[in-house]
Amino acid sequence: MNIHFVYDKDIKKEKEEIEEKIKNGNDTIFILKHPNTRLNTYIDKLHDNAGLDENSLFKLKICYEKENMDLSYSEGNTINEKITSMSHLIKKLDAKNSCKIVVNDDKRITLADVVQQLIYISYPLQKVNIMLKKEEKDAEKVKAFMEHIDELQKSVDNSINNTNNIIVNNLKHQTIKDDMIKQLNDIKTAIMNTKSKELKIAVAASKKTGKSVIVNSMIGAELAPTSLEMATPNTCIYKRNYDNQYHLDYNNDRFHFNSSDGLYNKIKEEFKIAQSGEKEKEKFAIPDMTIEYVTEKNNFSAYTIFDTAGPDAAGTSHSKKAEEAIEKCDVAVFAIDYSKYLTDSEESYLKDVKMLFEKNNKFHSLIFTINKIDARYTDPKETKSIIKSIDFIRSRLSQIDECYKDCIIFATSALQYFSCLQAEQYCGEDIKDSKDLYEEIRSIKKKYKNNMEVVGRLNFISNQTEALYDYHDIENITIDDLKHYSGMPDLLNYISYIMQSKAREEIINSVTFNIDSQRKIIKSYIDYISNLEKLIAEKDETIVEITKVISKFVYSTQEILSKDFKQYEVNNTKSINNYVKKAAKKMILEVL
Repeated sequence: MNIHFVYDKDIKKEKEEIEEKIKNGNDTIFILKHPNTRLNTYIDKLHDNAGLDENSLFKLKICYEKENMDLSYSEGNTINEKITSMSHLIKKLDAKNSCKIVVNDDKRITLADVVQQLIYISYPLQKVNIMLKKEEKDAEKVKAFMEHIDELQKSVDNSINNTNNIIVNNLKHQTIKDDMIKQLNDIKTAIMNTKSKELKIAVAASKKTGKSVIVNSMIGAELAPTSLEMATPNTCIYKRNYDNQYHLDYNNDRFHFNSSDGLYNKIKEEFKIAQSGEKEKEKFAIPDMTIEYVTEKNNFSAYTIFDTAGPDAAGTSHSKKAEEAIEKCDVAVFAIDYSKYLTDSEESYLKDVKMLFEKNNKFHSLIFTINKIDARYTDPKETKSIIKSIDFIRSRLSQIDECYKDCIIFATSALQYFSCLQAEQYCGEDIKDSKDLYEEIRSIKKKYKNNMEVVGRLNFISNQTEALYDYHDIENITIDDLKHYSGMPDLLNYISYIMQSKAREEIINSVTFNIDSQRKIIKSYIDYISNLEKLIAEKDETIVEITKVISKFVYSTQEILSKDFKQYEVNNTKSINNYVKKAAKKMILEVL
């Protein structure tokens, strides 16, 4: 990738260099190399002082130089290459190939800085697997365990069955047998939980931030009501359903619908009741809802999505309910209103959310987005740069608290993206086949003039198309272009990446942490093993039989993992506990 340094020294000269390179279309990445100048300030200087036009600002790909970094870079099976600066990394990147970047000093702020710079220059994050050094080791452990998890479960099942079949003749032997079965069942439960763990996404925000539109964009259908004046009055939990019907579990009742419209209207009706205060005892808050929806082509259908209650409504327990939902989730998306730039209520709520995630060791899994970026076109004097907006919020967060320095922020217009999805659904090929929406949107609207809902979506699309043409001189705009410029595909791709990789690892580590609290129970397991050895020495036939079963379990599991865990050899019954601890990579038992 081509790079060009700027220094905030001669702003007019640098503006001319930027314009020339953008005009020549050589896709240059500009790197700000000034330790005390913020990107948002530099962009303002380019626009206000030097006169850089909106078209160039829109196309400008610029990020910070970061020096004295300690990164390792590799593609495929290539040898790791040491990377010491952001400019060095950008020169190495090739969007055609996936790569792995390891932060060797284990500084999470460094990791966040790298990802944020990649967002600034619009680099496809799904092509980058970035992690801390300690996470690389954890990832290798998790990968090895998951590769053999089915075989491990089968081995545990066989051991449970064999132990159950052993006939004992006295209470002492029965106690040992029961305890052994209990421990094996605990191992089985931990394995099954790891395999079947339900991944959950929470979307959180203050009132009127477009949170529910983000949820609808994930679902691919309009199920979450979005036009109410009050904060969302409860937590709505969305899950995919496979019986071709829509269902709503609410207030101890289960409702069934043949279409999404019926479900949407029922949810909206209950929201309006909460808004009107008709149910006085609920004080504008209503019970949570579980919504099962039908979909065939939704990339997020494998996940459970929580549309959390808004924290703003006075006299309600919304904030507490939202925090309870967020604590259950593996990834949270926190939306910030573009036009408000962090209100006091957002700051307070955000701090609580971040504390919850750090408390549960979910460092990767809190993602920020500045939503409603379409509002930037309502002020003709305002700079339209997305990079400026993101950098301003990131700077502001860092000033509020040092803990936000490791945050990663996107910028989106969920409404623009979802309007495109709805237009594709209602208008089909009329909108999908258009090669120039700026010229053709009027004729498309005429065709659907009797459907005011469709016309409303098309009007918004028309406005956004005109803004791209007027401010950024972009021609031949398609519906895919509008979706891309909404920023939502980047956000959704990153959420999917985190869910599929980082969240899974963090879940496993969390399970390990929780199991560690059972040390006293596991200690008694060691005591029983010692007791077994003593009884074996006495040549008790029943205990010998139990030992054979255990030894068979150890041998079969050792054989399964021999390639990946050669260092974890098990030579006798005494090492069972140590073997389980290491071979399961702390996912099943951790004994101190």
